[in-house]
Amino acid sequence: KVLAQSATAERVTINPQEIDKHKNAEAVVETLVKILRVDEKDLREKIKRTDRQSVVIKKQVEKSVADRIRKKNIAGIHFEEDSKRYYPYGSLAAQVIGFTGADSQGLEGLENVLDEQLRGIDGRIVAAKDVSNNEMPYKYENYIPAQDGKGVVLTIDETIQRYTEKHLQQAYEENLLGNGGAAIVMDPNTGEILAMAVV
Repeated sequence: KVLAQSATAERVTINPQEIDKHKNAEAVVETLVKILRVDEKDLREKIKRTDRQSVVIKKQVEKSVADRIRKKNIAGIHFEEDSKRYYPYGSLAAQVIGFTGADSQGLEGLENVLDEQLRGIDGRIVAAKDVSNNEMPYKYENYIPAQDGKGVVLTIDETIQRYTEKHLQQAYEENLLGNGGAAIVMDPNTGEILAMAVV
């Protein structure tokens, strides 16, 4: 059973110089505030930064949400490939699996220890633009797809893990274990760890 999985997402950025050139700041604000639910005041400040060619507005945006913005075809709004981490069972085995940060870098647990193997290689778009970050007349663009990272198969059993966490929490509460507790369930024949939890 999948305990953690990456899915393709998008990063929404703006080019303040391009927005200034097209004088369409209101359309950008209206669209991004409505669809991405970002803070309007913060967005307006980012649009004023005409010394920058690219400012990130929101990371890990679902593709369906990015497509709603893309359909409006507003100059100055751009998209980059991103990824998002999902945990189908929520906090189950959270101490073992760990978690990732906003940039999908592993911060704790196996996510951290195996980050290099799990991460993969980001995709990118190589395009020809002038010094103001405007598209060049001959429209050169080359899409380089992302490469998936490797998968990791654990010996953790989802059902045994769930029961271990539940009963460890119950024992902690019933016995007033102020210093916490830990539980490990192992298959004595193989040495495989079937569940691991702390409280």
